[in-house]
Amino acid sequence: MTSQEYLNQLQKYLKKLPQSDYEDAMEYFTEYFADAGPENEQAVIEELGTPKIAAAELMMNLLDKKMDEHTAMEQEEKRNEKKKTTGASVIWIAVLTLFAAPIGAPVLISVIIVLLCVALCVALFDMSIFLAAAVGVAGGIKLLLRGILAVTVSFGGFSLITGMGILLIGISILCIVFGVYLAKWMGWLFVLCARRITRKGGRRS
Repeated sequence: MTSQEYLNQLQKYLKKLPQSDYEDAMEYFTEYFADAGPENEQAVIEELGTPKIAAAELMMNLLDKKMDEHTAMEQEEKRNEKKKTTGASVIWIAVLTLFAAPIGAPVLISVIIVLLCVALCVALFDMSIFLAAAVGVAGGIKLLLRGILAVTVSFGGFSLITGMGILLIGISILCIVFGVYLAKWMGWLFVLCARRITRKGGRRS
């Protein structure tokens, strides 16, 4: 196998990466072969392993890098109160890494099914939280309006109904915040699981 044939096969495994990461990866491997020279092509190929193994190793390293970058970015955001994120990119790379992991197909299918079931359950639970929060906000607003209308009849009734409305809205807002963080935590849990699985698969191979 020549270096060009190797790169062509490698390209097939890396083409689903985000465009910038794909270009960086292909540039890295191309320069690696160029620096080694034509006389050392076979030695480089033996060092890298098959294109599939090389792609899997690169994705695992890229996932580690993205997680470190995301963690550093979150820390920087907390200091600067900014809201930029690369969470979606990290999760997508985790998915690609999981598929590229050198583990058996039955194990991979089982892992994917389990993760999908867990993700579906969490998504449904998260949706129910947001739905309950929306109903709570609507109910709280309704109570506030009733409390305002009751002020001319009874100040005690006004205070009670208005207080209940404010409490309901507050609880609903807390539910929304919890739902947002739950989705974020589950995304990172998926990434960590994919990272652990691919690392174990890499060691076994």
